[in-house]
Amino acid sequence: MTVTENVLRNFDLKGVLGRERAYGETIDNLLVRYESDANIDRIEMEVTNILELLLLKRIDFTIDYSEVFHYTSKSYARGNNIISLPIIEETSIKKVYLACPKTEWGKQVINRINQILAEIKTEEEWIKIVAESWLDEKARINSREAYNQIILNQ
Repeated sequence: MTVTENVLRNFDLKGVLGRERAYGETIDNLLVRYESDANIDRIEMEVTNILELLLLKRIDFTIDYSEVFHYTSKSYARGNNIISLPIIEETSIKKVYLACPKTEWGKQVINRINQILAEIKTEEEWIKIVAESWLDEKARINSREAYNQIILNQ
């Protein structure tokens, strides 16, 4: 049994997850398997409010992306009083997408962004912004390796 499965099956731990939120194939499959029996509430709530529940010790855990925790806790007035741990079962890299209207203007915007990204993707300042600035120290190394593997080796 994995660490995540142990957390989900531990009825002494109370968790809160975003309503209708997806967390990647591995975690979503574990949630399908265990969530109905776990001590987890799915609620519509801002991340800062979920972090507040953690700080007030009203919940024991939540699941989100490292960059969300890091950015939110840095921006949050109460400081960085929360630790995030990687979910070792989830190793896939998440792709993000840009959406524009399906019009000539939208196509031009996408083409221009692709052109700019092609020009700056090897610049150190850009790499730090994309692969490091949103992450805590532990996640930076993995992110840099993933960036090098996926973006620079295309």
